[in-house]
Amino acid sequence: MNIERKTITIPLDIPIGPDAPSQVEEAVQREMSKLARDGWTPDQPVNFESLKASGTMSEVGALSTPHEREFYSVDVRVKREQPES
Repeated sequence: MNIERKTITIPLDIPIGPDAPSQVEEAVQREMSKLARDGWTPDQPVNFESLKASGTMSEVGALSTPHEREFYSVDVRVKREQPES
């Protein structure tokens, strides 16, 4: 079996605040459920702390107004097995 890998970008548009971690995880799990139909699985941890630590989560908004900042998107590595030809 060959392993196919790619990076997907998941749009978030989630305001940064106390509920953000659970909202980010829910958004990522929804997208992963869709991708699972085609055999894709995460190729990295997808909990909030791991995603934040990976440096692939984009934030937007002015640094001077943190209450207006949001998580814009996150890149997640995924993989699936491909039968050999």
